[in-house]
Amino acid sequence: MNILDHVFAVLGMPDVVLGVLPDAPDGCIALFEYEPTPPVHYFGGMHITHGVQARCRDIDSASAYAKAEAVAAILGRYSDDVISSTQSTPILDIGQDEKKRREYTVNFTVRRY
Repeated sequence: MNILDHVFAVLGMPDVVLGVLPDAPDGCIALFEYEPTPPVHYFGGMHITHGVQARCRDIDSASAYAKAEAVAAILGRYSDDVISSTQSTPILDIGQDEKKRREYTVNFTVRRY
């Protein structure tokens, strides 16, 4: 399972898609993996972290922001026996897309055990 599959399972939210921001539906959450910080080496092993971005879109600002807040509430300080995550950026307004839908983004650092 790749890291986005794990994050998707943790979120358990409707309208979440992986690796692409589709044209429809208007309201959705897209998860992307991006280049993380280099691995942390220590005696006995290393920790590999992943960068995960959630782009949240909806027809109005309040709905899009609420989606971003919901994702941040779950992933902001999450840990189980497979992954742990922390929020690495605030929720950022990235404007409107070409169809005038509002978008927000929030990034996370995710470590797999």
